[in-house]
Amino acid sequence: MYLCLTFQIYALISSFVSEPCDFFASQFLYLTLHMCLVSATCVLPLCFVAFCIERGVATIFVRKYESNGIILGLTLCVLTILGTLICICTTYTVNDFKVATPSMVNVPPAAMVKVNQLAALSLIVSIISIATIFVALYVNRRRCSS
Repeated sequence: MYLCLTFQIYALISSFVSEPCDFFASQFLYLTLHMCLVSATCVLPLCFVAFCIERGVATIFVRKYESNGIILGLTLCVLTILGTLICICTTYTVNDFKVATPSMVNVPPAAMVKVNQLAALSLIVSIISIATIFVALYVNRRRCSS
């Protein structure tokens, strides 16, 4: 929903421009909307990792897991948010957004190499996390069957 809202805001802003070549977003607008898009993209692999950790703890500590409260969930949420902020801060600088661009979805040219590295890392983390989730679900299913 967050990502859809970002695209709707972008579409609304760009719809007021009759000639697309006349529309070059201000640095603040470009930075704001692009960061919304990037944060939604960065948070997904970190959510996968948090879910893997949560399922791993639930699988290993079956008897104690339900009685331990919500500390693990809150900790993982905070770490996911911090991880997203760290990803964004290490990938982009404010000066990256001083480029005139007709689309706020475009990656700033100065950050292209880091964004490509982040995308490759996110893909690898997502694949490993999904595989780990399947293994944890398989182990839990075997435990419940016995």
